[in-house]
Amino acid sequence: MAERKPLSKKIRFEVFKRDKFTCQYCGRKAPDVVLNVDHINPVAKGGTNDLFNLITSCFECNNGKRDIPLCKLEELDKQRESLEMLEERRQQIDMMLKWKKELSNVNDYEVDKITEYIKDEFDISVTENGRVSLQKYIREFGFEEVLEAVNISFNQYDGGEKSFSYIPRICHTRKEQTEHPELKSINYLAKIAQNRCAYFDRARFLKFMRANFTEEDFDDLKYMIQTVRNWSELRHEIETYYEEKL
Repeated sequence: MAERKPLSKKIRFEVFKRDKFTCQYCGRKAPDVVLNVDHINPVAKGGTNDLFNLITSCFECNNGKRDIPLCKLEELDKQRESLEMLEERRQQIDMMLKWKKELSNVNDYEVDKITEYIKDEFDISVTENGRVSLQKYIREFGFEEVLEAVNISFNQYDGGEKSFSYIPRICHTRKEQTEHPELKSINYLAKIAQNRCAYFDRARFLKFMRANFTEEDFDDLKYMIQTVRNWSELRHEIETYYEEKL
């Protein structure tokens, strides 16, 4: 039988951090439950303490519930186990605070890098309010998306408050286009129509297109938009086009 080697606090912390302090079996989180590190492949069957063989589980999932009458000696054992669990819970709270601090440090570092980039590339100093906004955007969209949005916005609007206000809009638009690729084509058609028609109901156009558009319609719609004279004519042509497709 393989010999079980004790897990160090460092390894346990890395496993808990990787699994976001959440039992991978039932989904409960610390500090609501006491967590254990479980071996996926048991030590008795040759399992090792490699991180890939370790998983976070709560005490109940790891040990199961027991409903056995306790004698006095067993009661003392139970009290000792309760104290050990309280100590383990305290240590896990400390680990969670350390994890949160590490995440905060990473976020601060990412904000520092973007503010340095804005200063180097566009010669603009980011205010403290700007840093707070960047932290929020990074948490919501991720570092790479925010950096890309900064590039797009600052190049298009020449810096200042307007550039900052458009960062989340650009991030949101790019996220939508990733999740719904057809939106890029729809927005392209809307831009042509807006330039073509003196009055153009963009909101109505986008709503209708999102409900009906497919990529195979693109060339037909583009030609249609380029040949109409006004919004009323375009609306009629588009509605007729989709009615005939049914």
